[in-house]
Amino acid sequence: MFLSGYVRGGALFAICGYLLMALTGCCCGETVEDPLFGDIDDFDPELEPWVEVDIELPDGAGKAVFMRRNAHPFFAEYDRKVRLEQTGHEPVEIDLEMNTGGKTLINVYYLPDGLAEVSENPMLLLRDYYGDYPIDLEGQRLLPGYWGTWERIEPPDTGYLGRIDGREHPLKFLSAAENPEEKLDIMADTHQ
Repeated sequence: MFLSGYVRGGALFAICGYLLMALTGCCCGETVEDPLFGDIDDFDPELEPWVEVDIELPDGAGKAVFMRRNAHPFFAEYDRKVRLEQTGHEPVEIDLEMNTGGKTLINVYYLPDGLAEVSENPMLLLRDYYGDYPIDLEGQRLLPGYWGTWERIEPPDTGYLGRIDGREHPLKFLSAAENPEEKLDIMADTHQ
């Protein structure tokens, strides 16, 4: 079943309960007091704190900081960014697409020579279930065209730094030594 891989245990029950509570309040014109998050109408994602995890780049090149904050009062949806803090460059923040699919799980690759089909500049490649995020480290920008598509960038056998893991709290970066590389398929690929 399509949802079986993504909805486990009581998660579906909890989501249905929250939806029923929110819809009942909306239909009756009342403000709903959420027992976990307070007044849903007062939720402002811009006021949510960013949770950050550091990813050290090899060879003293600096670091990338993955940033995530809640984008919804009770759904597992997150705004995401990467802040590059590289040696010899001013820090810059790069917006990533919103995670609307739940817990964060991202493989991280460092490609010092880039990839010919994408960019010959040094590159940081983030890969999740929704696509690839190739970041040109010299140009300090996200390269377009790979998120939300069926196209995957094939990184070489070397370059895996580790994984950003938010399946359990707190959000953390696990190095390749702590968490060997596991393939992350595009979400639709696993449920055809």
